Amino acid sequence: MQIALLQMSIADIAELPIETPALQAEAVLLEVPRQRVFIPSQITQNLIDLIPPNLLRVLMCESGVRHFDKRGNVLKSHTNDIGIMQINVRAHVTRAKQLGYNLWDMSDNIRFGLLLYREQGLRPWVCARKLGMV
Repeated sequence: MQIALLQMSIADIAELPIETPALQAEAVLLEVPRQRVFIPSQITQNLIDLIPPNLLRVLMCESGVRHFDKRGNVLKSHTNDIGIMQINVRAHVTRAKQLGYNLWDMSDNIRFGLLLYREQGLRPWVCARKLGMV
Protein backbone atom coordinates (compact mmCIF):
# COMPACT_ATOMS: atom_id res chain seq x y z
CA MET A 1 0.00 0.00 0.00
CA GLN A 2 2.77 2.44 0.91
CA ILE A 3 4.56 2.01 -2.42
CA ALA A 4 1.28 2.55 -4.24
CA LEU A 5 0.74 5.77 -2.27
CA LEU A 6 4.14 7.09 -3.30
CA GLN A 7 3.17 6.69 -6.95
CA MET A 8 -0.17 8.49 -6.61
CA SER A 9 -0.79 11.95 -7.97
CA ILE A 10 -2.26 14.75 -5.87
CA ALA A 11 -5.55 14.26 -7.73
CA ASP A 12 -5.54 10.55 -6.83
CA ILE A 13 -4.87 11.35 -3.17
CA ALA A 14 -7.71 13.87 -3.13
CA GLU A 15 -10.08 11.13 -4.31
CA LEU A 16 -9.10 8.59 -1.63
CA PRO A 17 -11.78 7.75 0.90
CA ILE A 18 -10.95 9.22 4.31
CA GLU A 19 -10.85 5.71 5.82
CA THR A 20 -7.97 4.54 3.56
CA PRO A 21 -5.50 2.63 5.79
CA ALA A 22 -2.32 4.32 4.60
CA LEU A 23 -0.60 4.47 7.94
CA GLN A 24 2.02 1.72 7.88
CA ALA A 25 5.00 3.98 8.40
CA GLU A 26 7.60 3.48 11.11
CA ALA A 27 9.46 1.82 13.93
CA VAL A 28 11.22 -1.45 13.09
CA LEU A 29 13.55 -1.37 10.10
CA LEU A 30 13.44 -4.51 7.99
CA GLU A 31 16.04 -5.07 5.33
CA VAL A 32 14.47 -5.77 1.96
CA PRO A 33 16.60 -5.88 -1.19
CA ARG A 34 17.66 -2.24 -1.86
CA GLN A 35 14.92 -0.87 0.38
CA ARG A 36 13.97 -0.52 4.05
CA VAL A 37 10.42 -0.93 5.23
CA PHE A 38 9.05 0.46 8.48
CA ILE A 39 6.51 -1.37 10.60
CA PRO A 40 4.67 0.82 13.11
CA SER A 41 5.32 0.38 16.81
CA GLN A 42 2.20 0.38 18.98
CA ILE A 43 3.07 3.77 20.48
CA THR A 44 3.62 5.35 17.08
CA GLN A 45 0.51 3.69 15.64
CA ASN A 46 -1.52 5.12 18.53
CA LEU A 47 -0.18 8.61 17.69
CA ILE A 48 -0.90 8.14 13.98
CA ASP A 49 -4.44 7.11 14.90
CA LEU A 50 -4.88 10.57 16.49
CA ILE A 51 -4.26 12.33 13.17
CA PRO A 52 -7.58 13.70 11.89
CA PRO A 53 -8.63 12.28 8.49
CA ASN A 54 -8.32 15.61 6.66
CA LEU A 55 -4.78 16.12 7.99
CA LEU A 56 -3.93 12.52 7.12
CA ARG A 57 -4.96 13.17 3.51
CA VAL A 58 -2.60 16.18 3.46
CA LEU A 59 0.24 14.09 4.94
CA MET A 60 -0.24 11.47 2.24
CA CYS A 61 0.63 14.25 -0.23
CA GLU A 62 3.37 15.85 1.92
CA SER A 63 5.34 12.81 3.13
CA GLY A 64 3.53 9.70 1.93
CA VAL A 65 2.82 9.25 5.67
CA ARG A 66 6.51 8.33 6.08
CA HIS A 67 8.99 9.62 8.62
CA PHE A 68 12.07 8.01 7.05
CA ASP A 69 13.47 7.83 3.54
CA LYS A 70 14.63 4.60 1.87
CA ARG A 71 18.02 4.83 3.62
CA GLY A 72 16.48 5.15 7.07
CA ASN A 73 17.21 8.88 7.39
CA VAL A 74 14.53 11.28 8.62
CA LEU A 75 12.61 12.46 5.57
CA LYS A 76 13.63 16.00 4.60
CA SER A 77 12.29 18.11 1.74
CA HIS A 78 14.23 20.64 -0.33
CA THR A 79 12.38 23.37 1.63
CA ASN A 80 13.74 22.04 4.96
CA ASP A 81 10.50 20.34 6.08
CA ILE A 82 11.13 17.18 8.07
CA GLY A 83 9.47 13.97 9.11
CA ILE A 84 6.04 12.49 8.70
CA MET A 85 4.35 15.82 9.46
CA GLN A 86 6.76 17.80 7.22
CA ILE A 87 7.42 20.45 9.88
CA ASN A 88 9.44 23.38 8.55
CA VAL A 89 12.64 23.53 10.58
CA ARG A 90 13.34 27.23 10.00
CA ALA A 91 9.86 28.26 11.08
CA HIS A 92 9.31 25.92 14.01
CA VAL A 93 12.47 24.39 15.48
CA THR A 94 12.99 27.08 18.15
CA ARG A 95 9.46 26.82 19.50
CA ALA A 96 9.52 23.03 19.27
CA LYS A 97 12.72 22.91 21.36
CA GLN A 98 11.26 25.36 23.90
CA LEU A 99 8.27 23.03 24.30
CA GLY A 100 10.53 19.97 24.62
CA TYR A 101 9.93 18.45 21.16
CA ASN A 102 12.64 16.88 19.01
CA LEU A 103 11.29 17.23 15.46
CA TRP A 104 13.61 14.45 14.21
CA ASP A 105 11.87 11.95 16.53
CA MET A 106 8.76 10.52 14.87
CA SER A 107 6.56 10.67 17.98
CA ASP A 108 7.57 14.27 18.72
CA ASN A 109 7.15 15.19 15.04
CA ILE A 110 3.57 13.90 15.15
CA ARG A 111 2.85 15.59 18.49
CA PHE A 112 4.18 18.96 17.34
CA GLY A 113 2.33 18.63 14.02
CA LEU A 114 -0.91 17.98 15.90
CA LEU A 115 -0.22 21.08 18.01
CA LEU A 116 0.21 23.15 14.83
CA TYR A 117 -2.98 21.65 13.45
CA ARG A 118 -4.94 22.56 16.60
CA GLU A 119 -3.61 26.12 16.45
CA GLN A 120 -3.68 26.81 12.70
CA GLY A 121 -5.71 24.10 10.99
CA LEU A 122 -4.30 22.95 7.64
CA ARG A 123 -2.73 26.32 6.76
CA PRO A 124 0.90 25.32 7.52
CA TRP A 125 0.87 22.53 4.89
CA VAL A 126 1.41 23.37 1.20
CA CYS A 127 -0.41 20.23 0.06
CA ALA A 128 -3.57 21.42 1.79
CA ARG A 129 -3.65 24.25 -0.74
CA LYS A 130 -2.77 21.91 -3.63
CA LEU A 131 -5.63 19.61 -2.60
CA GLY A 132 -8.04 22.56 -2.31
CA MET A 133 -8.54 22.03 1.42
CA VAL A 134 -7.74 25.61 2.53
